[in-house]
This record gives sequence, C-alpha cells and structure tokens, in this order.
Amino acid sequence: MDCDFCSVSTFNGLRYRRRPASDVLDALSGINKKLNIKRGGADIYEQVFERIHNAGIAVLGAFIFGMDQDTPDKLRERAQFILDSGVDVMQTTALTPLPGTRLFARLKEEGRLLFTDFPKDWDRYDLTEVVYRPKLMEAAEFSKIMRECLAKIYAKPVLKAKARQTLKCTGRWDATEFAYQSNKNYQSIAMAESTFA
Repeated sequence: MDCDFCSVSTFNGLRYRRRPASDVLDALSGINKKLNIKRGGADIYEQVFERIHNAGIAVLGAFIFGMDQDTPDKLRERAQFILDSGVDVMQTTALTPLPGTRLFARLKEEGRLLFTDFPKDWDRYDLTEVVYRPKLMEAAEFSKIMRECLAKIYAKPVLKAKARQTLKCTGRWDATEFAYQSNKNYQSIAMAESTFA
C-alpha cells in the first residue's frame, strides 16, 4: 500500500478546502497542532485523503469548534466545509480545556473557565459543553450556533450522502458501513438534549 498515512493510528489532521492555508495554519498553531503544519499544512490534505480513499479506508475528520479565533460566521463556515468535504466520518467537538493541559492553565490564568469546582464539575468536561468564555462571542451564542451547525451536519440526508460518497471513493462496503455507523453514533451524541444545552 503506497500510503504513509494509511494507518488509522498515524494520521491526525483536518482537511480544509476553499480556505486560505494561512487561516488553517493559524488555527492549528492556536491549538498546538504542529504535526499538521510540519507535514505540509492544509495544501497536502487533498492528496492525502485521496491516497487514503484509494487504499479503501474511510477518512475520519475531527473538527474542533470554539477556538479563540472562531466567530459565529467561522463556525458556520466550518460546518459547511464539513458538508462539502470528502471527509467520510464527521466528529465534532467543542474546544475543551481539560485539567492538566496547557489550554486549561492558560484559560484559568485568563479567568475564562466557567466551571472549576472539581471533582463536581468534571462531568461538564465531555467535549459537548461550553466550559469557558469564548473570545469572540458569548458562551450562550456559541452553544446556540453549535446546535444549529450540528443539526445541519448530522441531518439524515447528509449521513446518507456521506455514505454514498464513501462507497464511491473507497469502493468498499465495510468502509462505508463503518463510516455510516460512526456518523450515526456521532449524530446521537450531537442531537442529545444535553449537548450544547
């Protein structure tokens, strides 16, 4: 198999199309994703995803919402990108400053953490709740826009279209089934009443 990235455990990245590479690299730098930048940044992902698909593997895109440079428009643009992209499995999470990380320490120092009564507040840090004050919008606005974006991303017609895309790109029923079932699982999390409530 001619694909350096085709091991599920070695490929870690985002696919950004129709966005200037500088925007993508700024976002990746902001969350310390230097591995993505070292491998060529956003420009190489199209080629990498094609190679992964050609190897019969579905591409899982893990998308983080709520970075410091995110605005309501950028959140909606990211959701639209996910819909338009060749990503087969769509994992969406809120930026979550887990205790013990540099992000947690920075947001604590900046006074932006909303919940710090541990261990009581630990269950809030599950990647589906806003646990800090975003820089460019209110936490309530972020939650509202996320519910809107998730409803669009995980709509039933979208999941079916993504499955057809996976089959077309990989030529494999098992990759398609994996992608579809994974998206259904992410859909159940995204559409739960407690998600971005």
